[in-house]
Amino acid sequence: MRTKKKKLEAKVSYEEAQVWAKLKEIKSRREWFSKASERPENIPGDPAKFYAEDWSGWEDFLGKEKNDRQKNIKVSFEEAALFAKKNNIKSSNEWAVFEPLPSLMPRSPDRVYDDWAERGGWKGFLSLEFSYKAARKIVRKFDLFNEEEFKQMLNTNTLLPSNFPCRPDKLYGAEFSWEDFLGHKEHELEDIRKLVKELIQLDGILDLIKSNDDFADVLAVVRPIDQG
Repeated sequence: MRTKKKKLEAKVSYEEAQVWAKLKEIKSRREWFSKASERPENIPGDPAKFYAEDWSGWEDFLGKEKNDRQKNIKVSFEEAALFAKKNNIKSSNEWAVFEPLPSLMPRSPDRVYDDWAERGGWKGFLSLEFSYKAARKIVRKFDLFNEEEFKQMLNTNTLLPSNFPCRPDKLYGAEFSWEDFLGHKEHELEDIRKLVKELIQLDGILDLIKSNDDFADVLAVVRPIDQG
């Protein structure tokens, strides 16, 4: 364990690795990996992983502007990930050298897709699974309050990605909670329902709410309301 730590500490900085790449006139990710035999031991083999905190893509690392191919990518993250799965691509290195890569596929998907990190990076891309944070970000847009509403949404919503987890509580295990996942607390919903139930006992208040468009969201949020 101590030996591994020493090796990590012996690696050069991000900027020093950039200098080595420039000296070797490396212009692409593929060229980087093709020069593995020339690379000194203190240069990380996978800079994207080793310099994860500073990483902004291969173009930035190699001092390049995003090329026309990268600018004109027209396939979605899901389509590119399905292509990788279909061709049994298991690592970023395999993706970097895979041929033939269709013209609309990004050679550096980590540079193309804005939500790359949130989708789980290379792990999410090659396994086509959502990271917890990525799934949470998407589901919170629907303003759901509990597991029941989540299940209803799964059955009726056609905008969700086809591979969106239907059982996030099982998939994400210990890090999962419905309150955090949905961004609401069930007890807050119950408090609202109780308040509205009290209000609708007042004469005419329910008719007022129903007739006023400004209260449409209130009725939606507090469903179902027990009027009995």
